Amino acid sequence: MARFQLRLAALGIFSVVFLLFFAVIKLNEKSQREPPPVRLAKPIVVSSPCKKWKRELMKTRNPVESDKDVVLVTGAAGFIGSSVAKYCSRRLHMKVIAVDNLSSGFAHNLPSTKSSTLEFIRGDLTSVDFVAYLFAKFNITYVYHLADYPASYLSHFTRTFTYRNALMSSSHLINAAVKHDIACFVFVSSTAVYGSQPGSRPIDESRSPRPADPYGISKLAVELDLMTAKDVFGLDYVVLRLHSVFGDGQSSIDPYRNPIARFMRQIVYNEPIVIHGNGQQKRSFTYVSDVVPLISRAPLIPAARNQIFNVGADQMVSMNDLAKMVIAAMGMKGHKIVHTSPRRLEVNQAVFDHSKAYCFFNPPPPTELSIALELTANWFQTIGRSLLKMAKMRRTFVEVKKKLPRLWIEGVTEANNVDHPKRVVQ
Repeated sequence: MARFQLRLAALGIFSVVFLLFFAVIKLNEKSQREPPPVRLAKPIVVSSPCKKWKRELMKTRNPVESDKDVVLVTGAAGFIGSSVAKYCSRRLHMKVIAVDNLSSGFAHNLPSTKSSTLEFIRGDLTSVDFVAYLFAKFNITYVYHLADYPASYLSHFTRTFTYRNALMSSSHLINAAVKHDIACFVFVSSTAVYGSQPGSRPIDESRSPRPADPYGISKLAVELDLMTAKDVFGLDYVVLRLHSVFGDGQSSIDPYRNPIARFMRQIVYNEPIVIHGNGQQKRSFTYVSDVVPLISRAPLIPAARNQIFNVGADQMVSMNDLAKMVIAAMGMKGHKIVHTSPRRLEVNQAVFDHSKAYCFFNPPPPTELSIALELTANWFQTIGRSLLKMAKMRRTFVEVKKKLPRLWIEGVTEANNVDHPKRVVQ
């Protein structure tokens, strides 16, 4: 009996071994007959917070070729426009047609015209004949439209000039762009289109514009015109809404624009830094070198076509703290700060959402404000100071003097026909 059970157990073990051997042979035959499964490529993953633009971002974000493209840069003697012209010429190897009427820009900002990739032409874009000449002479691929007079609050008192200068020049350029089938029109707009909006939530591009001054109204009008030109004629565009840009080459002569340049000018003249209101209003200030690459590459990113972007820094600072930081950057510890009456309709706090621009352009981290102020102060103390002393200013003309801020009244003349609020003789 025991011997029989032993044989039965041995037979069971042999059966199991045989079955395992047979299974291995079959698996081996199957692996030789069937190719290994194909590993599918991973789908493009659009991470949060970029998911809301997933459809647009499915288009390639790889830049198109830019070599040998002919581009028109307007406002090329301004401190942003000149930097864009240089970047397009030197870094993107484009042929740049740089245009400015030198009414508010500076000749010293102009890129070197010795380069074979850059040509400067002085002219007025409000002249339809001048614009027609540019497009007839050059086979332009992209337009970078930066020409304007960025004095937002002053535009209340120079309304006619603001509209004539901004809308006429832009309409001439858009018409010419449509006629000559340019590939893309880059318009440098402003967050002034949002105006003063209540609430602490950061303003993104979906927020309804409510401009509070003629400058912002004119910027919004051009944006809307570009949208209709796209709908009717198929003209591609990119709109970039910048805010509070400062840096090397910025004008510090007049009191109507960016406070950083104005504070530095007041320090050089040994005048107290003047802040409107209590100084608690907050802004984020953007270093010019952080926005120039994005502007320059905007038409080269297919996914960015026919989109609007807020462009600027996120770091918020009060005007009181900004004044102290400028004083430190200029090495003038203890410089006097005074406060004057607040400006009407001034935005108390402007916070903007830049996540869309980060998703489409993937720019490097912005320059820390304190470092950017030091770089600007170094430029101002070596080059800007001498330019400030050399420049001579004509009288300021406005169309309406009523309710002009008290700080601006001295040296201002009211005139019905303002050619330009302030022309600089160099």
